[in-house]
Amino acid sequence: MAIITVAEVKTLLGITASTYDTWIATLIPIVQDDLVCYLNNSFPDNNTKYESANISIQSSGPYINDTSNPFTSYGFEAGMDIYVSQTWRNAGIYTISSISSSQIGLSSLDTMLAESSTELYGGNSILITRVNWPTGIKTTVSQIIWFNIKDIKGKDVKSKSLGPSSVTYHSIEGGGYPQHIYSALRKYRRMSNR
Repeated sequence: MAIITVAEVKTLLGITASTYDTWIATLIPIVQDDLVCYLNNSFPDNNTKYESANISIQSSGPYINDTSNPFTSYGFEAGMDIYVSQTWRNAGIYTISSISSSQIGLSSLDTMLAESSTELYGGNSILITRVNWPTGIKTTVSQIIWFNIKDIKGKDVKSKSLGPSSVTYHSIEGGGYPQHIYSALRKYRRMSNR
């Protein structure tokens, strides 16, 4: 399940009409990806993870396969978001649509490139970790989505002068969102290992 649903965004923003539904649905994975990069945090649930050198990735589907049949015994379930790492081509967050002991089927909206266990990143194994989105981040995510939909500069005014007319807006951070939005995210930010 994504960081937030369309229904949650609409509830948090007080939207009752369906006017923005498609736009909100389109922005959710974009904002989700922006936040994971900006925060340097994939929100891992270290109690639900699996690492193996036997994993292969099939682009049609897409599917993640492992012949040692580990997936259901490690707690992965349909509907979960997972973070795939230690891979050359497919690091990122994906949604499980189906699962068996030897195969994870991903959402048809997800795209992966084929990768075999012989092509592993630095000879390591691929790591799959459940994503545990914090509930508290949903308010800020909905604000970011609304910021992308509406020109909210008028609501983001820091100061105004009357003569000769002048308007100052809150500063915009590197990702293109106002500082007050980013300040609500600071508690989720992780330091880079670089």
